[in-house]
Amino acid sequence: MKFSNQFTDAELNELQGAAVSWTTHAGRGTTFISSSNIRANTVADRSGVGNLDSLLDGVFGVYKATTWHRDLPNSALAVTQIFGVRQNGGGSDEYVEIVEGDILVNYDDFPFLPEQNGGYDLFTVMIHENGHFLGLNHNYNFNSVMYPSIGYSTFYLRPGTFDVSSIQSKYNISSGGAAPSAARRIASVESASTREDVLKSGKGVRITLELHAHGECVHKIDGTRVGSHPVKLK
Repeated sequence: MKFSNQFTDAELNELQGAAVSWTTHAGRGTTFISSSNIRANTVADRSGVGNLDSLLDGVFGVYKATTWHRDLPNSALAVTQIFGVRQNGGGSDEYVEIVEGDILVNYDDFPFLPEQNGGYDLFTVMIHENGHFLGLNHNYNFNSVMYPSIGYSTFYLRPGTFDVSSIQSKYNISSGGAAPSAARRIASVESASTREDVLKSGKGVRITLELHAHGECVHKIDGTRVGSHPVKLK
C-alpha cells in the first residue's frame, strides 16, 4: 500500500498504524498490508483523475482528496474502490478476486483528526476502510470495526475479535495456513492488457463502497447502485 504525498507526517503515522493493525492483531505471521518506508514511497495524489477506472494502475493507493471527485457524492466521508475478477461465475461459490483497490478520503467536505480539530478520527476511518480493502463487508456485530457507524465520537484502536475471526477465515489462516500471495495479485494487474481484461471482460468488476455522513452506506458495481443500508453516525 502507498499513500499520497499530500498527507502530513502526523497523518501518515495514522495511516500506517491502521494498515499494519490488521497484520499485528490477525495475521499470525501473514502480512495483510505492507506499508514500510512510507515517507520514501509516497505517490502523487490521483484522487482528481478524470476517470475513476484509471485508478487501476498497479498501485494500492490511499489518496487525500482535497478536491472531491465529480463522480462521487459529496456526502461520502470516504470511498473504497475495489477492482476484481469474478471467479466461478454463476455457481454457488461465485466470488470476486480482488486484484487492486484504492481508498479516497474526502478532505474536501469533512475535517479529520489529527490535523483538524473536532473531526473524524483518521485512524478509525482507515482501519474500517482497510477492512473493505481486504474484502470484508459491513456487519452489525458491535465487536467489529466494520460496523457501519463512524462519527466524531467513534474511535477504533484495533480490529475486534469478530473481525479477527472473519479475516482469518477468509484468508484460510485460522489454523496457520498461508494466505494468497499479495505480491502475485498486485503484479497480475500491472500490464495494460491485463488491466483491459479486468475492466472490460465479462469477468472484470469495479466495486465501490461509499460511507455517507447522512447515515447511509451505498454499494455500487461498475457505477450502478446495487444496494444500500442505513447507518447511525454517532
